[in-house]
Amino acid sequence: MIDPHDSNTIGYYLFFEPVGEIASELQTTITKLAGEFNAPIFNPHVTLLARIPEQPEDVLIEKTKELAQSLAPITLSFGNLHAQDVYFKALYIEINEKEQMVEYHKKASELFETPDEGIYFPHLSLLYGNYPAEQKSHALQTITLPEQKSFVANKVHLYKTDGETQNWKKIFECML
Repeated sequence: MIDPHDSNTIGYYLFFEPVGEIASELQTTITKLAGEFNAPIFNPHVTLLARIPEQPEDVLIEKTKELAQSLAPITLSFGNLHAQDVYFKALYIEINEKEQMVEYHKKASELFETPDEGIYFPHLSLLYGNYPAEQKSHALQTITLPEQKSFVANKVHLYKTDGETQNWKKIFECML
């Protein structure tokens, strides 16, 4: 069972990452929150698939290419801000395109042969960590979201994510 308070990850992850001005604005928010909370800094992303088991990277790259060919670019728009008592969802923005993202997640899960735990929830995290609810609640009131409220996810990114956030390493990216 996965500990929702654990900061360590295993295996590989697939992400959609915003680019351009919206990515810069989100990165500024993530960096600011990381400074306030003494938290890790990470690139803004929406996780498509988590905890892909260890396999030869050339196999994972081929599967990533195959997945990318089966998916169309998707515009992901931001919903509400939330806080949770989960390390990787301390503060996050809900993604509105839930049905289509669940469909993309299911395709990825089948291709990479990962167990679908039925708990996929598309979001873009702004803060990682374990903090008191009142601290997160106060932070939610100070967050300014980017003026642009959506981005086109047209590239899938494969990351090796063993360990802490600072150890994550991008392995491959591929256009949809």
